Amino acid sequence: MKYNVGDKVLVRSDLVEGNKYGLYFNDIMESYRGQVVTIHQVDADGYRIENDNRTWVWRDEMFECLVTKGDPMNEKLIAQFKMLAEIS
Repeated sequence: MKYNVGDKVLVRSDLVEGNKYGLYFNDIMESYRGQVVTIHQVDADGYRIENDNRTWVWRDEMFECLVTKGDPMNEKLIAQFKMLAEIS
């Protein structure tokens, strides 16, 4: 696992419902594409995030990157992914 509890990560905006990214990506998870989420729990299956009340298991393949507040490259990347998520 690449991320730790408390990390803020960017969910990939190009994830497709029904595709497998370590685990299947479902229609409810789609609403988080292009958003920054917070890791709540890490275990052998993957991650649970605070944003979905720890309902779904997420995998490394579903995240774009760790978000570091104030990092100009991250801010630019987040803006691009949000724009892509709105288009698709």
